[in-house]
Amino acid sequence: MDPILYSRKLAAQALSLSLRSVDYLVHDGRLKTVRVGVKTMIPRDEIMTFAKHGLSTPIAGTGK
Repeated sequence: MDPILYSRKLAAQALSLSLRSVDYLVHDGRLKTVRVGVKTMIPRDEIMTFAKHGLSTPIAGTGK
């Protein structure tokens, strides 16, 4: 069963991106997060939506 909430590390693995790229996407508001205690988690729906629509614009700060 797939988790409902992903850590930043698991989100990076699921999207085949670096942890830094996920951090940039969160900072840019392209991946929404929820706080669970002190942890920042990314809902599965956010990951699936991002995966379906892909990278329409470069991730800031990665030079790509």
